[in-house]
Amino acid sequence: MRAIAEKIFSNYLPTARLKDEQWQAIESLLLGNRVLVVQPTGWGKSIVYFIAAKIFRDQCRGLTIIISPLLSLIRNQLEAARQMGLNAYTLNSDNSEEWENINIAIHQNNCDILIVAPERLQSKTFREQTLPLIQQYAGIGLIVVDEAHCISDWGHDFRPKYKKIVQFANTLQYQVPMLATTATANTRVANDIKAQLGNSILEIRGSLIRNNLNLKIADTPNTPSKLGWLVEHLKGNTLTGTGIIYCTTQSETERVAEWLIFNGISAAAYHGGIRQAEVKEELENQLINNKIKVLVATIALGMGFDKKDVRFVIHYNMSTSLVSYYQEIGRAGRDGLAAEIILLYNKNDIENLTKLITSGFTVFEEYEKILQLIQEAPGSIYDIMSRHNISSKQLTKILDLLEADFLIYKDGPKYYRSANTNQQTLLQNRNILDTKIHELRLMKTFANLSNECLMNFLVKHLGETREINCGKCMNCQQEWSPLYKVSTANVALAEEYLKNIALLIKPKRKWPQGVQKLCGMIPTMYQASEGRALSLYKKEGIGALVLKNRYEDLYFSDELVNYCAEYIRSNYAALNSPQWLLAVPSLRNPYLLTNFVDRLSKELNIPYYQVLSKVHHSEEQKFMKNANKQVENIKDSFAVIHTPLNGSVLLIDDIMNSGWTFTICAKKLLEAGCNSVTPLALSRT
Repeated sequence: MRAIAEKIFSNYLPTARLKDEQWQAIESLLLGNRVLVVQPTGWGKSIVYFIAAKIFRDQCRGLTIIISPLLSLIRNQLEAARQMGLNAYTLNSDNSEEWENINIAIHQNNCDILIVAPERLQSKTFREQTLPLIQQYAGIGLIVVDEAHCISDWGHDFRPKYKKIVQFANTLQYQVPMLATTATANTRVANDIKAQLGNSILEIRGSLIRNNLNLKIADTPNTPSKLGWLVEHLKGNTLTGTGIIYCTTQSETERVAEWLIFNGISAAAYHGGIRQAEVKEELENQLINNKIKVLVATIALGMGFDKKDVRFVIHYNMSTSLVSYYQEIGRAGRDGLAAEIILLYNKNDIENLTKLITSGFTVFEEYEKILQLIQEAPGSIYDIMSRHNISSKQLTKILDLLEADFLIYKDGPKYYRSANTNQQTLLQNRNILDTKIHELRLMKTFANLSNECLMNFLVKHLGETREINCGKCMNCQQEWSPLYKVSTANVALAEEYLKNIALLIKPKRKWPQGVQKLCGMIPTMYQASEGRALSLYKKEGIGALVLKNRYEDLYFSDELVNYCAEYIRSNYAALNSPQWLLAVPSLRNPYLLTNFVDRLSKELNIPYYQVLSKVHHSEEQKFMKNANKQVENIKDSFAVIHTPLNGSVLLIDDIMNSGWTFTICAKKLLEAGCNSVTPLALSRT
């Protein structure tokens, strides 16, 4: 049988031969077993399931279902499968017009591989239309779970719907061979995967050491030094070829990309906020075809992106765990040639990431609360957000997990409580936060290593048992590299840029669903104009000054007044040529902002009229976690107490959180007769 597998492989790559571990996995699948393959990026995990799928079909056995987490990964898998002579299709949200033809191919037994996201397995159309056709005409020969760390509660990219894969497989009338593959499962994650797929599963684990990656850590104590470092090394000769810069947030990717473009470096931002698949594909192709120097990305660019000659990966922000870090640097050097891996380390990253982890973590009590709300009154996600102060992202995760554990079910847009009372899985989640904080501390230890091989530390904590000295990382070489430094000139250039950066405040165009009295689109005549923020909250420079003035000095300084005045003069036309100024009123600190705007008015010689009043106390917007609560919190809090002047007004607030305060105030002012309302925030979160 191995000879048949080798022939299939040689038809695809004439000079290639299967690794012994690849054949071991294929043989076990052909015998009907379940297999977990933990091997580094580029090892050839996809070869295992493509050859197994081909043999199954040649033996007139069922088709292979591949569960894959990302559209970019699915696109690559489709192309690779077709190159191996397999009839491969995908059902996803972007190709619904093809579903009927795909079902016809299944009906005619002309589908060898069907690739779906885990969510698709539970969709009504798949369960009622596609699955019956598969079971009647082809059957299922093999189930492949790609990027299987997503199964695990402990995995770095946990998706609750991955848990339903096992449930799906167990509902079939016969035992189906299963293959789970990943490059980034440490021992704990691997054990969790095996516990869910069955402890009798065969694990094939290889060495995770990447000898061609040169790991380095550059000390960059603040944002200007990070931005200055990027310009210095991407414009110079220290980083040749093309590569990836990883950032934590969407806004960070856009800011870094804009900075690079400003300095003549071809770059683009890539993140999950880009909804159109064709736009993401075009961005990927620009990097693949070397049309741009660098793609600045969140972890949305990870699994599935396959450019063999990525020559460098830079972490602008530190990863939350070694597992994530290994996954991300795995994009580099897949051709086996040397690649530079640089972490721009700032000790403040630890504090920011700790807040990110803890704020995004869901405590057991939140699960109980959502269960209680659904039991009291079934409703849609918008109904629940209107009744409970929780972010939409966090609520979506909770609903997914509750549904995966059969504690709730969905009928149309509404969620209902099931009869199931077993909450054991929810109780287990209490350990996850401690684990994530521990993994972040390991990342901090890695960033501060001075004498241990960086590659050795990294793979040791991912389950590698062999001690190594890679000979390539900064600690093994113990010699100075220009990649460790940044010139004061480039840091100063970044500081000046940050002072003048245009932080746009986009007008809200639609009310959130489920808010009483306010629904649908906001009429254009009552929308604020596009505004500006002077700084990012808590960031260096003006952002830090706003924070200090606001909470320590309890007084906005003359320095801030002068800076704001100069900004308005320089951007007068972009701010709709304001003819008068207005402060967003506050009951909590009634004189802080009004005093500032009064002094600003005198500096600019532009009139200041306080025609708005805060008529009802409201909680601080920063504590409102979703748009529904943010709007409900302030929708009746403001009133126009004097007839506004004609012309355009510059509406000034100190710290903008959600943007809904500007939206509500602008609507009231425009209804009262203002020509235009342009928001200006001293800082934006």
